[in-house]
Amino acid sequence: MKQQSIIIKAEQDNISSNARIGGHSFLPEAIEWPQNENGEKLVLIASIPLSFINGQSPAGSHTYLSVFSTYSREDYFLDAISYHGDEAEFRNINGRFTKVLFHEKGKPRTEADILIPGHCLELEDSVPKNPEHTGSRMGGDPGFLQRGELPHIKDCNFVLQLYGGDFPEGFEDIFYLSDAVGYLFLKDDSGLFFAQAT
Repeated sequence: MKQQSIIIKAEQDNISSNARIGGHSFLPEAIEWPQNENGEKLVLIASIPLSFINGQSPAGSHTYLSVFSTYSREDYFLDAISYHGDEAEFRNINGRFTKVLFHEKGKPRTEADILIPGHCLELEDSVPKNPEHTGSRMGGDPGFLQRGELPHIKDCNFVLQLYGGDFPEGFEDIFYLSDAVGYLFLKDDSGLFFAQAT
C-alpha cells in the first residue's frame, strides 16, 4: 500500500458514511458497545469502510472497521493505551483498553459518554519523504515516536496512523498528549490500536 497523507477535513454530520474520525458508529445493535476492563465505555476514534483501505482486507465494501480507545478528561490514561513492546502493554491494547472491531454496517449509534465530532478523512499523495514523519498518514512504514522491538506486531500489517494534534479543537489530547500518535495494525480479521508519545 502506497504511503499517503491523511487530511482531517471540516466537520461533517455524525452519521456520514465516509471514512472519518469520531461521529456515531455503525456498530450493529447485536454487538455490545465496547468497554475497557474498568467498565468504562470506549470512545469511537475512527469509523473506516474497508474499501478506504484500498484492498488491505478482502472483506466486502459494506464491512466497517471501528477503532475504539479509552479516553478521559480527568484521569491519566496514556499508559493504558501505549505500546513499546512490553507484554503487559500488549495485553492492554489487545482488547482491554483499546479495541478494533470488524463488522457489517449497522444503523448509526453511540453509547459513549464522550463523542468526538465527526470529521471526514481524505487521502492526499503529497507525503514528506522523511521516514521519521509522524503526522497522520496511511500506508508505507509507520513513523514511530518510540522505536524499538515491537514483537507483538511483527506479523501485522501497518494501515494508518493518526496524529493527536490533527484532531478537532478540544480533542487534541485524544491520545492524552497532543503530540501523541495512534497506530492501527491489522492481521486477517483482527486489529490492534495503540498510541506512542515522546
